Amino acid sequence: MRVPRSFHDKVRRLVQDIISSEYFNYLVVALAALLMSGVIYAVVEQPRVMWGDVFFYPSTLGQTWAEVIIIAMSYMLCFIGMYLIYKSHRYLYEPKHASIMMIVGTLILFVSLVLLMIIYGVKRGW
Repeated sequence: MRVPRSFHDKVRRLVQDIISSEYFNYLVVALAALLMSGVIYAVVEQPRVMWGDVFFYPSTLGQTWAEVIIIAMSYMLCFIGMYLIYKSHRYLYEPKHASIMMIVGTLILFVSLVLLMIIYGVKRGW
């Protein structure tokens, strides 16, 4: 094992360790959820943390930091629900365990999608 000699070697080794680790997929999912939730807009526009007493900006033309965080967590819940549904086939030899994973994954996915639809409805003024 070679000892890193310079800052460039340390950074390269850190990047290689992150990419080759088992947690890289989780990092990609978390990054995708943050990007889809509008974190770039929030960084560029510097909106308020909250809009008065509510977490959500009352229009689809803007958003608050609280909204970014809530939507990112909802997207991550969607990914977790889909992952549980995907992994439930691994336990086909235990039908009870597989069905529990399938039901829990479906419920998590359903709840997070309903939460996202409610947020969109609040922003649209329904």
